[in-house]
Amino acid sequence: MKTANQLSKLLLCLILLFNANAIAQDEDSNSNMLLPSEALTLMMNEVNMHPEKKRIDATKPYLPRVITTELSREEQFYLGDVYFWNFMPQESLDAFSKVKDGNDEISRAAWQRIMQINFRAFEKHGEVEKQISEFRKHFKPNPKDQYYMFEPVNNVCGKHAGENNHKKVVELVEEELKTIDYNGAYQSFLLPAYQFNSYKVLGKGDTALSLLEKAKNGLQNALDNRRNAMPENDPDYLIHTSRVRGMETIVTNKLSYKQMNDEYEKLIESITKAYNYFKGQ
Repeated sequence: MKTANQLSKLLLCLILLFNANAIAQDEDSNSNMLLPSEALTLMMNEVNMHPEKKRIDATKPYLPRVITTELSREEQFYLGDVYFWNFMPQESLDAFSKVKDGNDEISRAAWQRIMQINFRAFEKHGEVEKQISEFRKHFKPNPKDQYYMFEPVNNVCGKHAGENNHKKVVELVEEELKTIDYNGAYQSFLLPAYQFNSYKVLGKGDTALSLLEKAKNGLQNALDNRRNAMPENDPDYLIHTSRVRGMETIVTNKLSYKQMNDEYEKLIESITKAYNYFKGQ
């Protein structure tokens, strides 16, 4: 029979063994944790490499490993994007709201995400329409930001078109076109095509065609000038599939000079196809 002293020593050994195992497990757990930027990179790669998977199935497994506290401003933005990719609107909104105040690329992208969340998840359509004007005052067009106000404007236009308020649709499209120039391959140049029906209902189909033609010519001239000014050293960046490209922001989307020229070419091709399609109607 064990003495009290022996039992005490055995208990102490068990406690030490338990603590050692707990520490080892904790260290192993910590080694599996990911910064939001690391998780987002892995998520994007998974979506890129597995087109057969639903996007949420490709991204969700990384979510439990994401570090969510004591983050830098940049990592806080990436946390919002991790939530955004995983269809978690409130968590995403909360994360982006912490980095929206400022005038850098992080604040710009955070506001763009917030508008998308407000419109799609929370149906704050009127609020988003006001935020478009506020955004333009604070953030001027940037050639690296190809989407600028395309998504929120197109979203709000779709709502007004559904309510047969076609005059408002045309106003919103032309307000957006006035804010951009041909120094960037802005997707907003396609808005007259996306909202062509509203122009047609108002008897302004020719106006929409004229805007598309003007954009095509302006972008082609800009592209020709860019080709004549190619830099000597122009490193390429990773280009993702469309499933990922459509989800990128100015923070995550990196393009070389030549790759940006390719974006011009694709946009010009899309505008040309839209112009020819609607002209034939």
